[in-house]
Amino acid sequence: GNVGIGVVAPQANLHVNDNVAASEDAGTLLLSNYDESFADTQTLGSLQFGGTRNNTHWGVGAMIQGEAAEAWDADSEYGANLIFRTCPIGEASTIQRMTILDSGYVGIDALEATAPQYPFHVRYAPNENPVCLIENFLDSVDDDDCVLELSFSGVNDASDGHYIQFADGNTAELTGTIDADSGIA
Repeated sequence: GNVGIGVVAPQANLHVNDNVAASEDAGTLLLSNYDESFADTQTLGSLQFGGTRNNTHWGVGAMIQGEAAEAWDADSEYGANLIFRTCPIGEASTIQRMTILDSGYVGIDALEATAPQYPFHVRYAPNENPVCLIENFLDSVDDDDCVLELSFSGVNDASDGHYIQFADGNTAELTGTIDADSGIA
């Protein structure tokens, strides 16, 4: 049967509901860890997705995990990262795939997520697939259609820099920029 907390007729295996009619709160589930000393990268809690075929051997195929980003102070320092993990086909353990750092930086890595160095950092192993694919499913593109828009806020002065820079990382063969005044260079 279903278990309900704050609800008379639970709609799922575990249904958590804020049952105060005038409240703006929502049902909350807290996953926590008790330790007298939290170290950097210590797991705070995790939500695991898995299953079994025989009620003996349980597998975990995906996980969302909270971890300390610093040594926690008991009263005021709670820096934390959020880690998303999946298990590759044919494997038996999960691999870190996406990270949201305490700074807000997001990292996505197809092999093993590393700490992102930029607000949005994507790393991918070279193969026949692109790192990012943006598709337009329109039958045709008209003069006023936009397939990709990159917007920049703030002062519009890129005279000493670049709006967009294409770089290969190993050679200068694929280097190019789109500047404010000169266009594609």
